[in-house]
Amino acid sequence: MDYAVYKLRFSEPLHAGIKELSDGSSSLSSDTVFSAMCHEALKIGGSERIERLVGLVRSGKLVISSALPFVDNDLYIPKPIIRIERPERHKKKRFDDDYGNKKAFKKLKYIPLDLIEDYLAGTLDAVAAQEDLALGDQDTRTRVSVGGDPYCVGAFAFRKNAGLYILAGYADHASLNRFEELLGALQYSGLGGKRSSGFGRFEFERGKADTFKPYLEKRKGHLMTLSVCMAKDEELEAALSGATYVLSRRGGFVLSEKYAPQNVKKREFYSFAAGSCFERPFAGDVFDVSQGGSHPVWRYAVPMFMGVSA
Repeated sequence: MDYAVYKLRFSEPLHAGIKELSDGSSSLSSDTVFSAMCHEALKIGGSERIERLVGLVRSGKLVISSALPFVDNDLYIPKPIIRIERPERHKKKRFDDDYGNKKAFKKLKYIPLDLIEDYLAGTLDAVAAQEDLALGDQDTRTRVSVGGDPYCVGAFAFRKNAGLYILAGYADHASLNRFEELLGALQYSGLGGKRSSGFGRFEFERGKADTFKPYLEKRKGHLMTLSVCMAKDEELEAALSGATYVLSRRGGFVLSEKYAPQNVKKREFYSFAAGSCFERPFAGDVFDVSQGGSHPVWRYAVPMFMGVSA
């Protein structure tokens, strides 16, 4: 499988709520990106186009990461959820310096790809890594509903040198072209929530994934997922053996107007968060989370593994 990196540069703030409308996050999970792609596929070619996209993923011809941060040329990955032992020489630092680095180490959500070996060795300067991840600022905007009541929308405004990237794995150029076509359509409709108000619009550029490839080809030691994922029933017992992970509850409403005459929630679903680590790889799937509507509603839960050895 080959890989490509897609940098998304946002011209408008991104609304990626966590719990409340006024919340704002600076990243997007792979299932959110895939859901938006399905919505675009439906507009372009109907349900047949969605089935074609789902088929590419299920056949192993296309896999995507979550939308992760970048600053300038630095690509950031989730902090691996594994225990890190610090070497003795770093335990002998002055208390104040050591305490500050320990706190920063725990707070880290993302680390630069080119410093992954330092992180795994326990020698990463976590304070500096936090300071370097300067993506932008929270941006709360007030909107007025049709009835005249104001409400706040939380969003994240990226700096000019920062944004999100998606790592795409593809078996052939036909699969990559279909992914690019949908990503190209999403530029204008946007990613995240409140897109009808102009949020989440972006431009993208494709780059090489040479720095990723050695890690993506590793299949020994710990395997960290760069996407939210879940094993199929028959894979689950083996996948959990020796795993260190965080479970994330995934929900939301069905976007399709053809699904039901009223707003309907998707079936509640639990995924392994990006950064979760496993000793045994699994395939995952695209799961149907519909609840009685007129067509399936797909939840992306396929892992993109990279090898990390502590």
